[in-house]
Amino acid sequence: MFYDILSGCPPGRMATLRVGAAYPDPPCNAMPNNSGLDIDLMTGIAKILGATVEFIAYRGTDFGSALTDPTTGECDVFMKLAPVLTELVKPIPGVELVCKGISVENIAIAVPLADDRLLRHIRAAAEELEQDGTLQRIRRKWPGNPCTDQCLATG
Repeated sequence: MFYDILSGCPPGRMATLRVGAAYPDPPCNAMPNNSGLDIDLMTGIAKILGATVEFIAYRGTDFGSALTDPTTGECDVFMKLAPVLTELVKPIPGVELVCKGISVENIAIAVPLADDRLLRHIRAAAEELEQDGTLQRIRRKWPGNPCTDQCLATG
């Protein structure tokens, strides 16, 4: 179960942000050196939140449960392309999309609607990654251009 990274942990124990992701889904994950757009982004967010990150791979038939798992505590957040995730979570009460428009692929992060603190902190951490240049470096590494709108590529 997710240990509340916002209220602190017992001494000597670091919080863990559990991230669900469709797997394999290159270039979002399953890339060499355990990397990918999703992995780099959520590792950066977890670092800002003072947490470690654990990725939970959802494959094929497991994908349906992945969408409700943020509401049950099986994972804390779930990442997928925003148009896909938007449609898939519509019938699921208690899940909200945040951080849309991470890149031209419109990757989104879903969090439990009831966890307002997690929602606010994920948004703030993503904004901090944007402001400090980390998100631009991640975009340059994976989609190939640091701009959110990849159509702005200058070559």
